[in-house]
Amino acid sequence: MPTQPLVATQSPQSIDARSERYGQHIARLADLTAAALDAEGLTGLLIHSGRLHKRSPWDDQYAPLRITPWFSWWSPLAQADVWLLVVPGQTPTLFWPHNQSFWEKSPETEDFWQNHFDIVRCDCQTALRQEVAGRLPRGRLAVLADDAGYTDTLDLGAPHVNPPGLLVRLEDGRVLKDPWEIACLTEASHRAAAGHSAVQSAFLSGDSSELDLLLTYLRATGQ
Repeated sequence: MPTQPLVATQSPQSIDARSERYGQHIARLADLTAAALDAEGLTGLLIHSGRLHKRSPWDDQYAPLRITPWFSWWSPLAQADVWLLVVPGQTPTLFWPHNQSFWEKSPETEDFWQNHFDIVRCDCQTALRQEVAGRLPRGRLAVLADDAGYTDTLDLGAPHVNPPGLLVRLEDGRVLKDPWEIACLTEASHRAAAGHSAVQSAFLSGDSSELDLLLTYLRATGQ
């Protein structure tokens, strides 16, 4: 264990630089996805953000939400049951339900990224289903979702769910990181370094339990 505290590097992202990099990122994803869809004979792609899963069938508590990686590749929105429709040549459409939870409010999301999408807010599942059905392209639709059965809640016909060929092409595109992704990785490292530095100081003091160290890390990283 080093005796000197770790030093967090200064985050390089200004608001303007972040917005510009994000726009370039979306343009790259649109081109990459259009080429992958064309190669697989598909006309559109619908991506699910993920769904909440109960910890137990006898309980009303849910495990932490794990956003579908394909969705988080496009959008920083961390909310369950959001759909993203990507059709070549069109602005990506985000079907964004209002959070109906009585107990928990979704975290506020920044708006710099929202200008790159056609956003459709929906008040209920019925409205969501109608909005999605009214905007689907003709032809073969692909769906990426962690729970394939959840596509039954929408009027999609017979979509190709998690088609292997498309996944391989998209995975190849994720190997190379663009400036937006590099900036995000840099920001994550910046925040984590602050947490590690705080934990190091607490650990060396000898007064903290494992739980105390965890809470120290969460506080220092703003979680």
